[in-house]
Amino acid sequence: MPYYFNLFFDGYNQLLTLGSAVIVMLTLSSIGGVLVGRNRPVEADFIFGWSALTLIFTVTTIFLASPLKAATWGIVAVVPFAAWFLYNRDGQISAFHGFRILLLAAPLLLIASAMAPSQWDEFSHWLPAPRFLMLTDDIPSLDNPVVGTQMLPAYPYGWPYLTYFASRITGVFLDGSGRVLNLLFLLSFGMLVMRIAAKNAGYKGKKSIGWKLAGFSVAFVTITNPTFIQKIIFTSYAETSTSVVLGFTTYLYWSLLNAQALGKDKEAWQISWQITLASIALINIKQVNIVLFGSAALMYLVVAWQDKSIRSNQAVKLAVSTLVPVFIFYALWRYHVTINFGSIDGSEAQIRPFDMWHFSKIHLIFLQMLVVAGKKIGFFGVMAVATYLGARAFLRIATPFDRLAILTGGIFLAYNGFLFFTYLASFGENQALTVVSFWRYNTHLGMLAVLFIATSCGLLWRKLDLEKKKLKLFAWLPAVLVFIAPFIFVKKLRFDLEPFKPHFTNVARELAAMVPKNHQLVYIDPKGSGESAVIARYITNRWTIPYLSAFHGPTYESIKRLTTSGGRPIWVLVHSVTPDVIEYFKAPLQDRVSYLIREQKDSWKILQKWPYPEK
Repeated sequence: MPYYFNLFFDGYNQLLTLGSAVIVMLTLSSIGGVLVGRNRPVEADFIFGWSALTLIFTVTTIFLASPLKAATWGIVAVVPFAAWFLYNRDGQISAFHGFRILLLAAPLLLIASAMAPSQWDEFSHWLPAPRFLMLTDDIPSLDNPVVGTQMLPAYPYGWPYLTYFASRITGVFLDGSGRVLNLLFLLSFGMLVMRIAAKNAGYKGKKSIGWKLAGFSVAFVTITNPTFIQKIIFTSYAETSTSVVLGFTTYLYWSLLNAQALGKDKEAWQISWQITLASIALINIKQVNIVLFGSAALMYLVVAWQDKSIRSNQAVKLAVSTLVPVFIFYALWRYHVTINFGSIDGSEAQIRPFDMWHFSKIHLIFLQMLVVAGKKIGFFGVMAVATYLGARAFLRIATPFDRLAILTGGIFLAYNGFLFFTYLASFGENQALTVVSFWRYNTHLGMLAVLFIATSCGLLWRKLDLEKKKLKLFAWLPAVLVFIAPFIFVKKLRFDLEPFKPHFTNVARELAAMVPKNHQLVYIDPKGSGESAVIARYITNRWTIPYLSAFHGPTYESIKRLTTSGGRPIWVLVHSVTPDVIEYFKAPLQDRVSYLIREQKDSWKILQKWPYPEK
């Protein structure tokens, strides 16, 4: 029982993580609500505030030295005034007026805040980046080079800014704040799609969010979300935030089209400003998000051009006013990247030379994309339906749902066309042929699928007149399921406790205090994937840790090459053993024990050992 209890609770740091994430949401929502006026989806307030924070942080870091600390406290100082203004104008302070939603999601929030970092890309970029911001109060540049663990310095910093912000206001680096924010973002989007579904279903109850509606809100982004992947959502990855912001941006484009079709010009201009802010937030999360932004804008213009109820000239004016500020901001960031990282390999993903494109493998790449899509039919099936309905509606757009189907299907096709191009022109041959991370990249479109599902469910409920078929008796079911499910599946959700990960983490923490930074540390893990070295690199804050894994074909000779230090003192951490490992070190090494070894007087000496935990 104590072990089960500890899966949800992990001490004081967990409280800081939860509290800081809530403060970040309240801060962003308060500022965002002031920026866009009354006529807005209040659930998106945090995105508008995030856009403002991104603008302030990015502009000041490009032109000033170490400005983030001052900028952070300046934003914090504004929040009480923004909250007071919102309360007097709107009668509410933030999008989270649905307190019942938070209560239903409390088990998930507790799990997320209790977890430890455990995924490869968290250690490779998404945690080193905000930690670097915390150490220097600035973004990387020629004058502020990356120190500590290597990362992708030319990537946008919109997502790391939030972990930095949460950490700076508490004074402690909180590597779990991103996990909690991912869930809070999802809950915000769930609140939006719940309202859409209820409206389409003809719901005429109270505007306040009761337990039943709260249950549907959480269910739409968890149980019925075809891209609810715990190893993405319960991490510091930027996939979830990308998906949520794209979902809101697409909803805003849909609202803009509907407003234009009804001749609501004033409302259309207000929505265009909201799209500008959401787009700025979107492109500053990940490098690839400029493609998502462009896909959404393109499909807006396609629908506006094809829809007979929308004036094309007005659509172009709205598009220009919406897109120009975004392009100016993007150009500013590219200026920074070009000046500081233009000649540095590995700073960001790049297109390979034309003669290295995989033209002869095109059919194999496309076939493998179809194979992956077939395995993830829950998501790709929904998007296929949206694409089909969008294509059918294209020649005669008659309803708001037609516009949504075209937007959803069009963005899906455009983005996957781009992914196909990257496998052809950017990835290495093995990665291209296996369409590496194809499913993960498609989770960027996850909230598009949720928006389409929720809208369709509402319309079907009304069309089939399900209200009269006593199905409303089951309206309590989502609330019950979303609250109980985390208690049932908590061990699966706590993937950070998978075999050996806590062991690798604990060993790395002790190594950080034992091995001097100016000494070389290498990892030998011939039965592992190399994850142990990636974890250690982050925890010890080293630029890199050379390692041998099962994928390197570890042999006596390869071990010898790795442990040749060229005169530098060298320490070796052995996490698993093979006959070649035992032969090379000439020491009584055993399986399921980690060893710290150092060469002394032409022989290897075991300095420390850590038995693996019992299974």
